[in-house]
Amino acid sequence: PTHFVVLGPLRALGELAAQDSQALADGTAESIWRRVVAGAEATLPRFHGQKALLLDCLAQVLVATGQQEAAKEAFRQSYEVTRISAGEGTAPTLTAEALWRRPPASSAELQETYANAREQLAIAQRRDASA
Repeated sequence: PTHFVVLGPLRALGELAAQDSQALADGTAESIWRRVVAGAEATLPRFHGQKALLLDCLAQVLVATGQQEAAKEAFRQSYEVTRISAGEGTAPTLTAEALWRRPPASSAELQETYANAREQLAIAQRRDASA
């Protein structure tokens, strides 16, 4: 439970830094997200959905800073955690796998990818609710 006290504010700082071009350019955003992920690694179970989300956030920052290989690795780690925590074949797992196998190449592509993912998730949720 104490991880929320530390990770919550650090994550909020990371979200602000990820939107700041100077923080992206000088490495501050990446540094903050790496600390958030390290904190999650130290406090959360190995396969926790929150950890997958944090790894995804790190990957997004890495895409935004042009670090494609590092982003792909963070997306891979997010996929591995999602696969175990959400289950094989689930919408979150399939989305995470697609990001790992074909990571966005730019910030613009990243935004388009996430907009499409949100739309697909909404469709899946409506389908599940009517089933």
